[in-house]
Amino acid sequence: MWQKILKILKNPLFILAIILIVGLVLRLLEINRTSFWYDEAFTGDVIKMSWKDMFAVIAADKVHPPLFYVLVRCWSLIFGITQTSLRSFSLFFGLLGIGLAYFVGKDLFKKEKYPITGLIFALVIAISPFFVSYSVEARAYSFLAFLALGLAYSVFKLLNSSEGKERITYIVMTILLSLLLCGTHYLQIIYIFAIVCASLIYKFVFGEKGINKKWLYVFLGIVLAVTLAVIFIPFKSIVNSLGISGMWWVPDMKFYDIVRAYYSYSLGVVRYMEGVPPVRELIIHIPTLLFGAIMFFIHLIGYVWVLISKRIDLEEKRKIIFFFVLGIITFIGFYLLSVLNFNCFVERYTIAGGIILLISFWMVLSLLLKKWFVLIPIGIYIALICMLKPMQARLDYRVMAQELDALNNVTRYVFVSPTDMIDSQFYMSHSNVYYYYDNHGDYPGWALLNENVNGVKATELKIGDVLIVSIKDAQKYIDLGYTPSLEIYGGQFQILKK
Repeated sequence: MWQKILKILKNPLFILAIILIVGLVLRLLEINRTSFWYDEAFTGDVIKMSWKDMFAVIAADKVHPPLFYVLVRCWSLIFGITQTSLRSFSLFFGLLGIGLAYFVGKDLFKKEKYPITGLIFALVIAISPFFVSYSVEARAYSFLAFLALGLAYSVFKLLNSSEGKERITYIVMTILLSLLLCGTHYLQIIYIFAIVCASLIYKFVFGEKGINKKWLYVFLGIVLAVTLAVIFIPFKSIVNSLGISGMWWVPDMKFYDIVRAYYSYSLGVVRYMEGVPPVRELIIHIPTLLFGAIMFFIHLIGYVWVLISKRIDLEEKRKIIFFFVLGIITFIGFYLLSVLNFNCFVERYTIAGGIILLISFWMVLSLLLKKWFVLIPIGIYIALICMLKPMQARLDYRVMAQELDALNNVTRYVFVSPTDMIDSQFYMSHSNVYYYYDNHGDYPGWALLNENVNGVKATELKIGDVLIVSIKDAQKYIDLGYTPSLEIYGGQFQILKK
């Protein structure tokens, strides 16, 4: 009996099941810890609209293609439109990503030499604070990570497939996954570009017979040409003169931000913060760039070690090269966009490259550390996760919505801050929710703000309307003639009346 129990405990599928349960528990602990922030509320608000209005708002938003909204709306037809149900869409693909990571490691590396590689990949994705957080966000990011890993695997298998049915299957999978990626997020075209580059390097530079010097020199020449162009050609000035710019709220990407990404994807970011989210902090102060640089150099030195190691065969080296180059080129692609004055480096946007970067890092360690010795760095990683500071609290719009719903004799709820309006209206039972249009200039191009639909000017406020304003800004509106009524949400907001 004990032998049977021991056999079950050693079964990789049993261990994977434990990893999936751990991943699920970590995500369920997060799923209702906070209310929606703006991006999530946007998802919830638009899928409540008619199909026609939903597509009109998505088109006006000019940020994301409609595929994610169509999928999550279909999901809501089955599971309802609640905070939990919408975040469960992401949770579902977050768990699928864990399973896919296991399958990729198990399929690509020989079981006899690297018996736990797939389990290591699955565990890392299961416990990474970054992927835990974005597996419970009502946005497309965990879906993107799943598609990106699936596409990398599909392309790799395509590069090594023979003619016939197998090759056709992988061609179809590659095309489908590429379309799904770009149909979910425009910026994933950078990841597609990186896939193409990694494939060319895999096929021609580090081919089946080893390094092809001719193609290696061509590749190095291209790298040198691009580097010199970035240094000496004033791309930003040229693009500025054409009136082209990126996202105004994203700062310029510096080349060392690629190093910072190692920290972000390993230890997480505060996902619900407006703008570019800050990284999670440890209870012991370790500078973000120092930590990221240590991981980068471990990755780089390990990668070089793999290339020169005689105990690792050529095909395994080529696998390492493919995934390493794919992750790095993705981030270089975002850096080049920044050079062209299109700032868009935010970790959730680069999540496709992020999941490859993290898996590539642990792929290198798994090949260098014999069998179970890789559990030593895994133990260190778990210890670091346990030393993360709790994420700071934020405004809970569920509580605020309940208090607003409890108000009597209200004709219209008018929010001074459109952000508060969008975050609150998802949870409110009333539909008569508006924003104070006189402040619209602070929120340019927001697709959910429409003067003729949900905007109310100061001159249009009537008896029965209530103005909802942060307590720190209340005096400004009291001086304009509005009368204080009561405070809500523990005194953080003031209700004013005409």
